[in-house]
Amino acid sequence: MGRNFDLSTLNAMAVCAGLALLTRVSTGAGLLIAMGLLILVLIAQFVAAESGERKTAVWRLTHALIQPRVLFPLGILAVLIAATGTVNYFRWGIQ
Repeated sequence: MGRNFDLSTLNAMAVCAGLALLTRVSTGAGLLIAMGLLILVLIAQFVAAESGERKTAVWRLTHALIQPRVLFPLGILAVLIAATGTVNYFRWGIQ
């Protein structure tokens, strides 16, 4: 069995991390940090795999960031973090 994460697994992990942020801040923050580190590792693996080609580092990094395996989970996290911020704003307001 490979050690790769497929798109559906990464999306499910992002949803769980975002929803955990809505309920328990410390657990959600820990899951967000872990998810961010996992995405950084996926980006580093892609950049390292493409290092043999004659492409610039900026090109490799840009293509690593626009992969669906990176872009979709980050989008899900961004939406859920914004939802958490909105809920907390209307719950507590600005004092």
